[in-house]
Amino acid sequence: MDFISTYRTAFIAALEAGSAILEVYNSDEFNVTRKSDNTPVTLADMKSHQIIHSRLKSTNIPVLSEEDSPEHQKKIKTEEKYWLIDPLDGTYEFISRNGEFTVNIAFVENEQPVFGVIYIPCSNLLFAGAINQQACMWENISPGNAPSVAALLSKKISLPLSKSNDVLTVVASKSHLSPETIDFIKSIDQKLKPVQIHQTGSSIKFCKVATGEADLYPRMDSIMEWDTAAGQAIIEAAGGCVLTWPDGDSLRCNHTDFRSPNFLAVAPGRECKQFFR
Repeated sequence: MDFISTYRTAFIAALEAGSAILEVYNSDEFNVTRKSDNTPVTLADMKSHQIIHSRLKSTNIPVLSEEDSPEHQKKIKTEEKYWLIDPLDGTYEFISRNGEFTVNIAFVENEQPVFGVIYIPCSNLLFAGAINQQACMWENISPGNAPSVAALLSKKISLPLSKSNDVLTVVASKSHLSPETIDFIKSIDQKLKPVQIHQTGSSIKFCKVATGEADLYPRMDSIMEWDTAAGQAIIEAAGGCVLTWPDGDSLRCNHTDFRSPNFLAVAPGRECKQFFR
């Protein structure tokens, strides 16, 4: 069975969540509150969280969301299989109204993201991938829409799309660009070839690497597993790699505090080892 049929519930959940997010995004105003860790949360985060939880409940597989209680998160973390979701990745971008936010849903098995779907509501772009199967994208996928498996199969665009050129294209965080990441990018520019930097919000960076639009996404700053899991699955399904820095190990969802270590996400067709020399 193709991965679209297997994970169709996650596709529908992402699109329905995207619709709810846009309702809040397009409203006259929305309140922003702070969580215990001082990160922002909006009504859109919570609406998306509730919709995805409700949809994925039918799969009888536990769900771990960024917006769940710490107690629930720790409980689900011990499961062999679970859904790992960020209902609204890029809350800062959402608040800034620049459109660079996403819905992230990953399926984790034995600490490894094996499937991921990312939806960009403001762009009507949908990305998905399953390990050992394939990665695809869809254009003009309206939020709230529930396309059939046949429709998804007929309209899919296989990834990656493009190959590298003489310039190394690097995507980096728009809201969380650390000095360590900047230093790494400078070192690549000096050792390998000229670098063009594009700063982008949320998991859109993973999508750009999966398509081949970007060659590299280095992250030398704090980030959570629900921010990385879906994007990692899509990149790896497309033939790329997501490796810890500087060790070069596969990134895994096995951290008790849910924090991912520093990593490099490398596009399909690029040599991963060149960035570790």
